[in-house]
Amino acid sequence: TITEAANEQVQQLSITYKGSRPLFLAAGELVKGGKQDRTLQSSLVVPPGTKQAVLPSFCVEASRWAGGNVFQSAKNLASNQAQQALLFEGQAKVWESVRSYKMQLRMNAAKLSGNRPQASKTSSLNEELEAGEVKTLLSAYEKAFSRTGKDVPFPLGLAYAVDGQFTAVHAFHSSSLFRKLKEKLVRSAAIDA
Repeated sequence: TITEAANEQVQQLSITYKGSRPLFLAAGELVKGGKQDRTLQSSLVVPPGTKQAVLPSFCVEASRWAGGNVFQSAKNLASNQAQQALLFEGQAKVWESVRSYKMQLRMNAAKLSGNRPQASKTSSLNEELEAGEVKTLLSAYEKAFSRTGKDVPFPLGLAYAVDGQFTAVHAFHSSSLFRKLKEKLVRSAAIDA
């Protein structure tokens, strides 16, 4: 269970984990709810029986600070541009990359549909990723990406380029961990594309 931290800070969430096996959380993983949608600042392993541990985060929804206390997975990773800002540049740059990315997504979705770009209702990155036109746009990329690597017996990661530019590499210590994360990683590649 991921909740707002007791002191309700933008860059800090709280996690309680009752599972019996370690839980892996990936940097850039998006969560929605609470006072603002967030993304996880770094990858980490949460031990079984963890109670109210600090979970470093950044906000991906600049204009809202209201709502509940509990978060749920958005089943997406932030764009590579936002993840770079997480690691090297801080909250203001994360907000800037989210704004820029949302605008680009709306433009691409509008080109695909032949409609004019629609204005966002909120500042949330999750809102954009869940919009119908964007889902349609992403599904074509996801379908193409999901076919790659099927003949590799023990895959350990995913590397990709967008428009001829190296974009990201995600490497893991085991095939089983990679397979569990593959859907999110392929979606992340589609989001970047």
